[in-house]
Amino acid sequence: MSKELFVVLLPILMPGLLAIANMIAIIIKRSHVVSWFLTGVGFLVGMLLAGTLEFNVVGLETTLFVFDGLYQVALGLLYAAGFVVVIFSHSYLMGSAKPIEEYYLLLSLALMGAAVLTAGSHLVTVFLGFELLSISLVVLMAYLPDRPGCMEAGLKYFVMAAVSGACFLFGMALMYAAVGYMELSKLMKFAQTISPDPLFFAGLALVLVGVGFKLAIFPFHMWISDVYRGSPVPITAFVATVSKGAVLVVIVRLFVWGDGWSLGWWWHLMAIFAAASMWAGNLLALLQRNLKRLLAYSSITHLGYILVALLSGGAHSVAAAWFYFLSYMLVTLGAFGVVTALSHDRDEFEDLYQYGMIGRKKPFYAFVLAIMMFSLAGVPLTVGFCGKLSVLMVGIDAGNWVLIGMMLINSAIGIFVYLRVVVIMYMRPVEEKVDLESIHWIAPTGLRQFVLVMLSVLVVLMGVFPKPCIQVMHWAARSVF
Repeated sequence: MSKELFVVLLPILMPGLLAIANMIAIIIKRSHVVSWFLTGVGFLVGMLLAGTLEFNVVGLETTLFVFDGLYQVALGLLYAAGFVVVIFSHSYLMGSAKPIEEYYLLLSLALMGAAVLTAGSHLVTVFLGFELLSISLVVLMAYLPDRPGCMEAGLKYFVMAAVSGACFLFGMALMYAAVGYMELSKLMKFAQTISPDPLFFAGLALVLVGVGFKLAIFPFHMWISDVYRGSPVPITAFVATVSKGAVLVVIVRLFVWGDGWSLGWWWHLMAIFAAASMWAGNLLALLQRNLKRLLAYSSITHLGYILVALLSGGAHSVAAAWFYFLSYMLVTLGAFGVVTALSHDRDEFEDLYQYGMIGRKKPFYAFVLAIMMFSLAGVPLTVGFCGKLSVLMVGIDAGNWVLIGMMLINSAIGIFVYLRVVVIMYMRPVEEKVDLESIHWIAPTGLRQFVLVMLSVLVVLMGVFPKPCIQVMHWAARSVF
């Protein structure tokens, strides 16, 4: 292995090394603080490694991996999201009667699976990344069996992972039988031929079904609300950001390498998925009483918006899609961070009407959650507004008027969905069964509050000055082409 290859592989190997370090620490002495600190520092180091790769090193390609700008940017974002999840996990798990050191070990392995997906250029690599991510998440979702809904969430995600993995693996076999190789770039070029093998098309369809289940776009979204609802809040945040971000890299590579904009059947299929996801997510979220379920259905809608950007064509569309994902990631982490701050491993603060008058009783958390809801709704001076504006601009340039019209209508519906949460927090009386004054936090909250402040500042700052982030996304998008 050359020095350059080892350097670019190191951010992928980092979570595995971190898992080994955690195992050694557990053998020596069980300590929640030690495992938490090791994982947090490891994720932070991994983010710095991904962000400081030299430009002359990025661009290497092997049979199994491709190391381009998208790999560097996506992996840095996933490490950052993982670091935030680790911070939120500390107070949530503190005081648990169950040994919790393995939680951080599994979190490292899940991030390693996501890291593999960001660089995967071979069907075998992508499948291994999917499986490592999925198996780790199944255990993490069911990690607190005494909490209601936890085992159900783990079981449902296990069934989804098994079905999607089977579809993906069978699709791999059919595509290999048709062409005799598994490199994604070659496979997608073969898809552009005038009359490819029907066996190849069947395999490609099954691969797309497997990816669709992982991304939870319509109509492969049935698992998402129950899994979000039953999983521990930090793991829900991890699934909503790290897991989906890693799968989004796979979608982008398939679309770019296959020149999906020139393949009419593929473009129209993705357009149907985008439109159906926007409508289904918003309509399902309209009357949700559970905040975690509301955010689950909301994620379907926002993935529809990301697909609208991707369908516009060219590097600008990829950059717009990733900038929108960045805005969604920041806001989702902030929203779940507030839920985590008001919850612990035995009781979660998730019923929407429990938040009545929290604006007066717990003003800091209410203010942070309000900022996140405003951004999700696309209110100006937030990063959510800039994200939607970038999607609209590339969609208008491409002339996708039907999709843009649907996006505008659904954005108007989303204003009601998200501002309803703000109205409840500041104007609805709290339910009698909820004693806000009795809510206490088992661990010191200074670090968690600092992270929430930083997320809020980034949401506003990137809404006012989005240009630097957009330029980085354009650089990453051009490298894929």
